[in-house]
Amino acid sequence: MKTPEHALEATGFLDEESVARTMTNATCEDLERWWAEVSRRGTPVVDPGSDRVTFLWRGKHVRDDAEGAESVHLAMNRVTDKALYDHGLMRHVPGTDIWVRTLELEPSLRVSYAFTPMSPDQQRRSGPPRFNAYDSLLDPFNTGQPLVDRGRHGLSIHSGPAAPSQREWDDHRSRRLRGRIVRDVRALPHAEASGRARDHWLYLPSVMQNEHQAAHLPLLTIFDAENWFGNLWLPYALEAAADSGRIPPVAVLGIANNDTPDRIARLGANTGFLRDVAEHATAWAEDCARTVGIGLRGREGRIIAGQSLGGLSALVAALELPHAFGHALAHSPSLWWTPDGASKPHDLGTREGMDWITERYQASTPEDVSVEIAIGEREGLTVPRGRILHRTMLDAGWSSALTMYTGGHDFAWWRGAVVDGLARALRTEPHEERTSDSYFDPSMRSSIAPAQY
Repeated sequence: MKTPEHALEATGFLDEESVARTMTNATCEDLERWWAEVSRRGTPVVDPGSDRVTFLWRGKHVRDDAEGAESVHLAMNRVTDKALYDHGLMRHVPGTDIWVRTLELEPSLRVSYAFTPMSPDQQRRSGPPRFNAYDSLLDPFNTGQPLVDRGRHGLSIHSGPAAPSQREWDDHRSRRLRGRIVRDVRALPHAEASGRARDHWLYLPSVMQNEHQAAHLPLLTIFDAENWFGNLWLPYALEAAADSGRIPPVAVLGIANNDTPDRIARLGANTGFLRDVAEHATAWAEDCARTVGIGLRGREGRIIAGQSLGGLSALVAALELPHAFGHALAHSPSLWWTPDGASKPHDLGTREGMDWITERYQASTPEDVSVEIAIGEREGLTVPRGRILHRTMLDAGWSSALTMYTGGHDFAWWRGAVVDGLARALRTEPHEERTSDSYFDPSMRSSIAPAQY
C-alpha cells in the first residue's frame, strides 16, 4: 500500500477525502514525512485532470492543544468571503495537525488568499478590512512571492494554470531598482480643508539622456499609494516591463490615503481633490523630475489610474479634467457610490435605473480621453453594471474599452491590469476586447457575491 506522501508524488494531487482517509490519526513519523513532501511540492496543489485545487494549513486543533484553533478559515477574495464565507472553512483531519480544503476554481483565476485560525472565543470579523492591515497568515508552503509580505502575515497568490501572464511581477522584489523613489508628506491646498497632509510618492526611472535634451516620460498618477508603493513594489514591476519592451519607461506619482474615512472622503468623486492632484501634486512631480534632468509629457502622455473608489475617481477625472489626463484606467470602479454619501456596496442589488457615474456619462459631451474599464468576473453585480457603463460611454461617443479578468475585487489581478493598461494606453500593445457574454458566471458554482468595497 502506498503511503500518503508517495500518493502525492505519483498523482500530483490530494483532495479532502483522500487526505482524511489516509492521514487520520497518523503517527508523528508519517506526519513529518507527509508535510516534508508537501513542502517539497509546494501549495496549493492543483489537480491536472480537473478544476480542483487543494489548500493545506498546518496547526493543532484545540482538542489536542489548548493553544490550537477550533477552526481555520481559508480567506480567498470573492471566493470564500462575504456571503461565501462558509466555503472557506477548512476540514481538520482528526488526530493530526492537518487542515485541508478543496475547491473548484477556474483555471484562469488569479486570486489572493490567506489563512485565519480561529480560537473558540474568537469572533468572525465582519465588514470591510481594516485600513492597510493584513491580519491573516501567509501560506508557508506557497513557493511564489506573496502579494503582500508582512512577515508571517500578508496575502499569498494562487494563479491557475491558464491565468494570464504577469511576468513583470515574477520575482520583481529580487530586482535591484535602478530608478529613484521620492517620498514627501504634503498637504494639497484646496482639498485638504483640515490641513492634514498625506504621503506623495514619486518614482522616476533611470533613463539615458544627453546634456542638451532631457528625456520626456509618460506620467502615471495612481491612488492608494500606501499599497502600490508600500506593499506591492509597483516601480520594480514597471522597470521589468520596460526592460522587456512591453512599456516605455514611465514615471509614477502615487497619492496615499491616511485612513479609511480619509479614503472615502477623497476618492468619493471629490472633484476638488482630483483638481488638486492634477495641478499641485503633478507640479511637485514635475519639479522633482526636473531636478534630475527629466521632463514629463503633457496630457497625451498622462494616465490616471485607480481601483475600487480609486477607479470611480479615475472615471470622474476623465469626465471633469480632460485637459489634465489623456488616459484613464478604472479597475473595479465603485459603481454603487452616490453623492449623498448614503449608498453602500450592497445597494447595487436594489437600485433601479442607471448608476450615478453612468448617468453622468450618458449626459456628457465626449472628450479626447481614452478610458479602459477592467472588472473581475467574480465581482457580482459590478459585472453587468460595468457593461452598462461601458455601452453608455460608447453610445455617448467616448473612447471606452472593457476588459474582464478572472478574479475578484483584488490587487492580485489589478497589478497585472495596470501594466496591461499602460501598454495599451501608450500604444505598445493593441487592446484585445474581452467582453463577450461567455464570461464566468459565479452562480454556476456558488451564489453571486454582493457588490464590493
